Amino acid sequence: MNPTVEDYRSLYEVRVEMESLAAYFAAERCDKSELELLETSIREMRYEMAMQNLKGLLRVNFHFHERIVRASKNPFLISMTLQLRGVNSFYRRAIIEGDPRIIENALRDHEDIFLAIRQKDPQLARECMRKHIEHDYQEFMRAIQY
Repeated sequence: MNPTVEDYRSLYEVRVEMESLAAYFAAERCDKSELELLETSIREMRYEMAMQNLKGLLRVNFHFHERIVRASKNPFLISMTLQLRGVNSFYRRAIIEGDPRIIENALRDHEDIFLAIRQKDPQLARECMRKHIEHDYQEFMRAIQY
């Protein structure tokens, strides 16, 4: 069964809360090695973007979000969020294929999220993640209208 627009809307409603919460806790709880991994994800995303490698971008995006969720150190949040990944990857591909420039906006969002986490500012990290996921939702809705 292929996911529908209504499925994506439902996924968004859950994802925006769960990943924003994960970013909040990651800003409070992450350690130096987790920060280094997040920074590596940013560098890798820049590289894959320069190479115009869609598969690489999707992989790096997945790792960035997974690293934040794991840095929350909340096993229930980690488990529930990672369950959504397969469905979310389907939509992510549709968004990127719809307009590759979206990657540039996603990179800026990722940089903002990373900086908030590195600054140990949970509220800002939550807000940046919320904004990022809202951008994803808006871009997907725009992509399916064409």
